[in-house]
Amino acid sequence: MQNLFDSRIEKLQAQMRKDGLKAYVIPATDPHMSEECTAYFARERFYFCPFKGSDGTLLVTLDGYFIYTDGRFWTEAEGDIKGSSCILMYQGKEGVLSIPQYVKQNNLYPLGLDKKLLSRQELAAYFADDTHEIRQASYRHMVDDL
Repeated sequence: MQNLFDSRIEKLQAQMRKDGLKAYVIPATDPHMSEECTAYFARERFYFCPFKGSDGTLLVTLDGYFIYTDGRFWTEAEGDIKGSSCILMYQGKEGVLSIPQYVKQNNLYPLGLDKKLLSRQELAAYFADDTHEIRQASYRHMVDDL
């Protein structure tokens, strides 16, 4: 039996293919950069990812999905994602690429993300190289359609 989250990710990946995206970023933030993300914005990550911790960014590619979280949440994330295809990226651990680095290294463009949910510093990391296409995108409607 397929994991519920893997099934949801497959639907998201199918929509990404239709939209011409190679990757999509789902941060656990809101436009105000609140310490506690509002439920409206958090629900997208919780819908697509089994990790239930409050701090984590999901990177979805056409062939996988990765949750980035820091050391405070590694143990929780390891338990939450067990049984799914989600891969834990140990953010801050030596040798682990950041999301912008991973996207660039694997040429995951066009990249979709909701620019309103990232700080200027985070956006600068994505836009450091103007030669790659980054599109405004949000798939929150896929959660809303339920």
